[in-house]
Amino acid sequence: MRAFILTLLLMVTGNAFSQDFQIGAHLGVGNVIGNEFARGKYAIYLQPMFNLSEVYSLGAELGTGNTLFPGDALVENEDMVNINGLDSRFTFFHIQNKFSLRGGKIGKYLGFGIGTTQLNVEVNEPQVISNDDFHQWNFSFNAEAGLRFKDYEVGLKYLFAGDSPSFRGQTNDATNRDVLLQAQTTHIIMLTVGYVIDFAKVKN
Repeated sequence: MRAFILTLLLMVTGNAFSQDFQIGAHLGVGNVIGNEFARGKYAIYLQPMFNLSEVYSLGAELGTGNTLFPGDALVENEDMVNINGLDSRFTFFHIQNKFSLRGGKIGKYLGFGIGTTQLNVEVNEPQVISNDDFHQWNFSFNAEAGLRFKDYEVGLKYLFAGDSPSFRGQTNDATNRDVLLQAQTTHIIMLTVGYVIDFAKVKN
């Protein structure tokens, strides 16, 4: 997967100045929805896109994110240790479609992508549990909408990241308590801001 992403980036970069091409750098801040999770989420991602017409662009989306306010993923009591599957970092790759509706000084955009997301739940407590890195790849998709003013974008983004990893075992200490990591379906919604470089404008 990493080799494929790197190859795609090299292809896109190599053709950037010979095609009607743009690349956007974005930051998103939000939280999971459907489950209580107080610590929030953030993501940083790139969108290299080929402008196939005045309104339609096709390309990729590559990004990574994590919990906004880090905390302890473990919830311990006398009988059991629970690991919060929503307390995960995530890496995503999507084939992205984007529709731009330009008119006046402020344009509008709609987009969606389909691809894969890796969810990683890390537990840095070796005295409690030996296996401290749970991860899995899932089918994922996103949807986005927002406004564009000159080279800046502001919008909302929804990411379906699939189920978090699951695990059941026992602690690494003398208590021999049960350890439970329940799979939780991860839906994330974020407010996003971005800056877009349109290479067709740069060449002109």
